[in-house]
Amino acid sequence: MQKLIISLLLLISIFACTDTKKRSNANNADQVAAGESRSVMTAPKVRLDKGTKKIYEDGPNGSNENSGDSIAFGKYAVEIDRVKEKAQLDFNSNPDAIHFKSRITDGYKTSDINFAGHYIAIAFGCGGGCIMGFIVNAKDGKIYYAPLGEENMCVWTVEMNTYKPGSRLYISSVCKDQSDSKDVFYKAYVWNEKEKVFKKEDSRNFIAVKANH
Repeated sequence: MQKLIISLLLLISIFACTDTKKRSNANNADQVAAGESRSVMTAPKVRLDKGTKKIYEDGPNGSNENSGDSIAFGKYAVEIDRVKEKAQLDFNSNPDAIHFKSRITDGYKTSDINFAGHYIAIAFGCGGGCIMGFIVNAKDGKIYYAPLGEENMCVWTVEMNTYKPGSRLYISSVCKDQSDSKDVFYKAYVWNEKEKVFKKEDSRNFIAVKANH
């Protein structure tokens, strides 16, 4: 009988230790998660842009008050076409577009020409601060990828997804190396109307004035 009692006590002790260890691990995990959340919350918020944010409207070329730089959208100027009636969306022109049919359809219907003369740019979240999107030719309804997604994200984002209706320049992201840095760098592309593709552009080609920080 005594041996049985000792065995039971040992079993109870083992279960108690295991449960304590599980609770400890769970608490540690919660602490790590809380720390990660705090870290993420201190990062600058990604703000979706419809192409006409005020900070790019000051001055003839547009200016970025966050960086002090003047972005020369006008260098890539095109005439804005007054499309009286938008073409029907051509989902066959882009195999992946059908997976985002409702988002593209809604954005296309509710937006005016906002990029490169006769295109409608549409963007939406894809999780974790990431955004993705497309541009649609309002003349023929063809759909093309916008230069967004993970490859155009950055850790410290000042602005994202910025463009103008009368320019072929598309600023995917305005980034900082550190959260408290005043210097920024750009992930930008220029739309090639003839080839119907986006091509990377060096910021030295579109920054008209570099401010002294």
